[in-house]
Amino acid sequence: MIHCGNLNSGHRTLQKVGWSVSAIIDLDHYLKDKLDLIIVDEAQRLKIHQLKKIREFVLKVGCKCIFSHDQRQTLANSEALINISATIDQSCDKNVYKLSTKIRTNKEIANFIKSLFNNKAKFDKSNTRNIQLRYFHNASDSKKFLKSLDKEQWEVLKLTPSLYNKEFNQEYAIINSKNSHQIIGQEFEGVVVVLDKYFSYNKNGDLIYNARTHYSPTGMLFQNITRARKRLLIIVQDNEELLNRCLQIL
Repeated sequence: MIHCGNLNSGHRTLQKVGWSVSAIIDLDHYLKDKLDLIIVDEAQRLKIHQLKKIREFVLKVGCKCIFSHDQRQTLANSEALINISATIDQSCDKNVYKLSTKIRTNKEIANFIKSLFNNKAKFDKSNTRNIQLRYFHNASDSKKFLKSLDKEQWEVLKLTPSLYNKEFNQEYAIINSKNSHQIIGQEFEGVVVVLDKYFSYNKNGDLIYNARTHYSPTGMLFQNITRARKRLLIIVQDNEELLNRCLQIL
Protein backbone atom coordinates (compact mmCIF):
# COMPACT_ATOMS: atom_id res chain seq x y z
CA MET A 1 0.00 0.00 0.00
CA ILE A 2 1.35 3.40 -1.03
CA HIS A 3 -0.01 6.40 0.87
CA CYS A 4 0.37 9.73 -0.96
CA GLY A 5 1.09 11.70 2.18
CA ASN A 6 2.87 11.35 5.49
CA LEU A 7 2.32 8.14 7.42
CA ASN A 8 0.32 8.55 10.64
CA SER A 9 -0.08 6.43 13.78
CA GLY A 10 -2.76 4.31 12.12
CA HIS A 11 -0.44 3.38 9.28
CA ARG A 12 2.32 2.49 11.74
CA THR A 13 -0.06 0.24 13.65
CA LEU A 14 -0.83 -1.60 10.40
CA GLN A 15 2.90 -1.96 9.75
CA LYS A 16 3.38 -3.60 13.16
CA VAL A 17 0.81 -6.29 12.37
CA GLY A 18 2.30 -7.13 8.99
CA TRP A 19 0.89 -4.71 6.45
CA SER A 20 3.31 -3.33 3.86
CA VAL A 21 2.48 0.38 4.00
CA SER A 22 4.81 3.07 2.70
CA ALA A 23 4.72 6.81 2.10
CA ILE A 24 4.97 8.04 -1.48
CA ILE A 25 8.41 9.46 -0.72
CA ASP A 26 9.71 5.85 -0.45
CA LEU A 27 8.19 4.77 -3.78
CA ASP A 28 11.50 3.76 -5.42
CA HIS A 29 12.40 1.50 -2.49
CA TYR A 30 9.25 -0.62 -2.89
CA LEU A 31 9.03 -0.82 -6.68
CA LYS A 32 11.80 -3.39 -6.88
CA ASP A 33 10.32 -6.77 -6.07
CA LYS A 34 7.61 -8.65 -7.92
CA LEU A 35 4.31 -7.74 -6.30
CA ASP A 36 0.79 -9.16 -6.69
CA LEU A 37 -1.12 -6.01 -5.77
CA ILE A 38 -0.41 -2.31 -5.24
CA ILE A 39 -2.97 -0.03 -3.60
CA VAL A 40 -2.36 3.69 -4.02
CA ASP A 41 -4.35 5.74 -1.49
CA GLU A 42 -5.02 9.49 -1.86
CA ALA A 43 -3.79 9.08 -5.44
CA GLN A 44 -5.09 12.51 -6.49
CA ARG A 45 -1.91 13.89 -4.90
CA LEU A 46 0.45 11.93 -7.16
CA LYS A 47 2.89 13.78 -9.38
CA ILE A 48 2.89 12.93 -13.10
CA HIS A 49 6.30 11.25 -12.94
CA GLN A 50 5.21 9.15 -9.94
CA LEU A 51 2.08 7.92 -11.72
CA LYS A 52 4.16 7.11 -14.80
CA LYS A 53 6.64 5.13 -12.69
CA ILE A 54 3.87 3.10 -11.01
CA ARG A 55 2.15 2.43 -14.33
CA GLU A 56 5.37 1.24 -15.98
CA PHE A 57 6.13 -1.05 -13.03
CA VAL A 58 2.62 -2.56 -13.03
CA LEU A 59 2.77 -3.30 -16.77
CA LYS A 60 6.29 -4.72 -16.46
CA VAL A 61 5.64 -7.20 -13.63
CA GLY A 62 2.00 -7.89 -14.51
CA CYS A 63 0.51 -7.12 -11.10
CA LYS A 64 -2.77 -5.42 -10.30
CA CYS A 65 -3.06 -1.84 -9.06
CA ILE A 66 -5.93 -0.04 -7.35
CA PHE A 67 -5.96 3.77 -7.24
CA SER A 68 -8.16 5.34 -4.56
CA HIS A 69 -8.65 9.05 -5.26
CA ASP A 70 -10.92 12.07 -5.03
CA GLN A 71 -10.07 15.13 -7.11
CA ARG A 72 -11.84 17.39 -4.59
CA GLN A 73 -9.29 16.41 -1.95
CA THR A 74 -6.44 18.39 -3.52
CA LEU A 75 -4.66 20.83 -1.21
CA ALA A 76 -2.53 22.84 -3.63
CA ASN A 77 -3.72 24.79 -6.63
CA SER A 78 -1.07 23.04 -8.72
CA GLU A 79 -2.60 19.65 -7.83
CA ALA A 80 -6.01 20.84 -8.98
CA LEU A 81 -4.61 22.15 -12.28
CA ILE A 82 -2.74 18.92 -13.03
CA ASN A 83 -5.95 16.91 -12.34
CA ILE A 84 -4.16 13.61 -11.86
CA SER A 85 -7.53 11.92 -11.24
CA ALA A 86 -8.47 12.38 -14.92
CA THR A 87 -5.15 10.83 -16.01
CA ILE A 88 -5.70 7.87 -13.67
CA ASP A 89 -9.18 7.30 -15.12
CA GLN A 90 -7.77 7.35 -18.64
CA SER A 91 -5.03 4.88 -17.68
CA CYS A 92 -7.54 2.50 -16.10
CA ASP A 93 -9.83 2.67 -19.16
CA LYS A 94 -13.08 0.87 -18.32
CA ASN A 95 -12.07 -0.26 -14.84
CA VAL A 96 -13.26 2.94 -13.15
CA TYR A 97 -15.71 2.75 -10.26
CA LYS A 98 -17.31 5.53 -8.22
CA LEU A 99 -18.69 5.41 -4.71
CA SER A 100 -22.40 6.10 -4.94
CA THR A 101 -22.75 7.60 -1.45
CA LYS A 102 -20.60 9.32 1.14
CA ILE A 103 -19.27 6.54 3.35
CA ARG A 104 -17.23 8.33 6.02
CA THR A 105 -19.69 10.82 7.48
CA ASN A 106 -23.29 10.42 8.54
CA LYS A 107 -26.05 11.70 6.28
CA GLU A 108 -26.60 15.01 8.04
CA ILE A 109 -22.92 16.00 7.93
CA ALA A 110 -22.62 14.95 4.27
CA ASN A 111 -25.71 17.05 3.48
CA PHE A 112 -24.28 20.04 5.34
CA ILE A 113 -20.90 19.84 3.56
CA LYS A 114 -22.49 19.67 0.11
CA SER A 115 -24.72 22.65 0.88
CA LEU A 116 -21.93 24.69 2.47
CA PHE A 117 -19.65 24.40 -0.54
CA ASN A 118 -22.33 25.64 -2.93
CA ASN A 119 -25.02 28.08 -1.80
CA LYS A 120 -27.26 27.10 -4.71
CA ALA A 121 -27.28 23.42 -3.80
CA LYS A 122 -30.67 22.06 -2.79
CA PHE A 123 -30.84 20.23 0.50
CA ASP A 124 -33.26 18.32 2.65
CA LYS A 125 -34.00 19.57 6.12
CA SER A 126 -32.77 16.91 8.50
CA ASN A 127 -31.91 16.38 12.13
CA THR A 128 -28.75 18.36 12.79
CA ARG A 129 -28.04 17.43 16.40
CA ASN A 130 -24.47 16.42 15.46
CA ILE A 131 -23.62 19.81 13.92
CA GLN A 132 -22.88 22.82 16.13
CA LEU A 133 -22.35 26.44 15.14
CA ARG A 134 -20.54 29.29 16.93
CA TYR A 135 -19.98 32.89 15.79
CA PHE A 136 -17.17 35.22 16.86
CA HIS A 137 -16.34 38.75 15.73
CA ASN A 138 -12.55 38.42 15.76
CA ALA A 139 -9.61 36.01 15.66
CA SER A 140 -8.73 36.56 19.32
CA ASP A 141 -12.12 35.39 20.61
CA SER A 142 -12.13 32.44 18.19
CA LYS A 143 -8.71 31.34 19.40
CA LYS A 144 -9.73 31.54 23.07
CA PHE A 145 -12.75 29.37 22.40
CA LEU A 146 -10.75 26.83 20.39
CA LYS A 147 -8.25 26.51 23.24
CA SER A 148 -11.09 25.85 25.71
CA LEU A 149 -12.48 22.83 23.85
CA ASP A 150 -12.22 19.33 25.29
CA LYS A 151 -9.39 17.61 23.37
CA GLU A 152 -10.96 14.22 24.08
CA GLN A 153 -14.13 15.26 22.24
CA TRP A 154 -12.86 17.52 19.48
CA GLU A 155 -10.02 17.59 16.96
CA VAL A 156 -9.34 21.19 15.91
CA LEU A 157 -8.07 21.15 12.32
CA LYS A 158 -6.34 24.16 10.80
CA LEU A 159 -5.40 25.15 7.28
CA THR A 160 -1.78 24.45 6.38
CA PRO A 161 0.05 27.80 6.39
CA SER A 162 2.69 28.94 3.93
CA LEU A 163 6.31 28.41 4.92
CA TYR A 164 7.24 31.70 3.31
CA ASN A 165 4.51 34.29 3.95
CA LYS A 166 2.26 35.02 6.92
CA GLU A 167 -1.39 34.29 6.17
CA PHE A 168 -4.55 35.39 7.95
CA ASN A 169 -5.51 31.85 9.07
CA GLN A 170 -2.41 31.80 11.30
CA GLU A 171 -3.99 34.48 13.53
CA TYR A 172 -6.57 32.05 14.90
CA ALA A 173 -4.65 28.78 14.49
CA ILE A 174 -3.86 26.71 17.58
CA ILE A 175 -0.14 25.92 17.61
CA ASN A 176 -0.39 22.22 18.45
CA SER A 177 -3.47 21.47 16.31
CA LYS A 178 -3.09 19.35 13.19
CA ASN A 179 -3.07 20.94 9.75
CA SER A 180 -4.62 19.74 6.49
CA HIS A 181 -1.51 17.92 5.29
CA GLN A 182 -1.02 16.08 8.59
CA ILE A 183 -4.47 14.45 8.58
CA ILE A 184 -4.61 13.06 5.03
CA GLY A 185 -6.33 9.69 5.20
CA GLN A 186 -7.43 10.06 8.83
CA GLU A 187 -10.82 10.57 10.43
CA PHE A 188 -12.02 11.72 13.85
CA GLU A 189 -15.20 11.42 15.93
CA GLY A 190 -15.53 15.20 16.30
CA VAL A 191 -13.97 17.86 14.07
CA VAL A 192 -13.74 21.65 14.47
CA VAL A 193 -13.10 23.99 11.50
CA VAL A 194 -13.04 27.78 11.17
CA LEU A 195 -14.69 29.83 8.42
CA ASP A 196 -12.97 33.21 8.49
CA LYS A 197 -13.90 36.51 6.82
CA TYR A 198 -12.22 35.68 3.50
CA PHE A 199 -14.53 32.79 2.61
CA SER A 200 -17.31 33.78 0.23
CA TYR A 201 -19.35 32.56 -2.77
CA ASN A 202 -18.86 33.31 -6.46
CA LYS A 203 -21.61 33.89 -9.04
CA ASN A 204 -21.97 30.13 -9.56
CA GLY A 205 -22.56 29.60 -5.87
CA ASP A 206 -19.22 27.89 -5.26
CA LEU A 207 -17.28 28.54 -2.08
CA ILE A 208 -14.15 30.64 -2.72
CA TYR A 209 -11.44 32.39 -0.72
CA ASN A 210 -10.63 36.06 -1.29
CA ALA A 211 -7.08 36.26 0.03
CA ARG A 212 -3.74 35.08 -1.28
CA THR A 213 -2.52 31.78 0.16
CA HIS A 214 0.11 29.21 -0.78
CA TYR A 215 -2.28 26.24 -0.61
CA SER A 216 -5.93 26.10 -1.67
CA PRO A 217 -8.11 27.20 1.32
CA THR A 218 -11.29 25.64 -0.08
CA GLY A 219 -9.43 22.40 -0.84
CA MET A 220 -7.99 22.30 2.67
CA LEU A 221 -11.35 23.13 4.24
CA PHE A 222 -12.96 20.29 2.31
CA GLN A 223 -10.17 17.96 3.41
CA ASN A 224 -10.59 18.99 7.06
CA ILE A 225 -14.37 19.02 7.25
CA THR A 226 -14.72 15.57 5.65
CA ARG A 227 -12.58 14.05 8.42
CA ALA A 228 -15.63 14.19 10.76
CA ARG A 229 -17.32 10.87 11.41
CA LYS A 230 -19.98 11.83 13.97
CA ARG A 231 -19.77 15.45 15.13
CA LEU A 232 -18.95 18.73 13.44
CA LEU A 233 -18.37 22.12 15.06
CA ILE A 234 -18.28 25.12 12.73
CA ILE A 235 -16.66 28.35 13.96
CA VAL A 236 -17.73 31.32 11.83
CA GLN A 237 -15.50 34.33 12.34
CA ASP A 238 -16.54 37.82 11.24
CA ASN A 239 -18.41 36.50 8.21
CA GLU A 240 -22.17 37.12 8.12
CA GLU A 241 -22.53 35.69 4.61
CA LEU A 242 -21.27 32.29 5.72
CA LEU A 243 -23.16 32.54 9.01
CA ASN A 244 -26.42 33.09 7.14
CA ARG A 245 -25.72 30.14 4.84
CA CYS A 246 -24.99 27.86 7.78
CA LEU A 247 -28.18 28.96 9.55
CA GLN A 248 -30.15 28.38 6.36
CA ILE A 249 -28.85 24.83 6.09
CA LEU A 250 -29.34 24.06 9.77
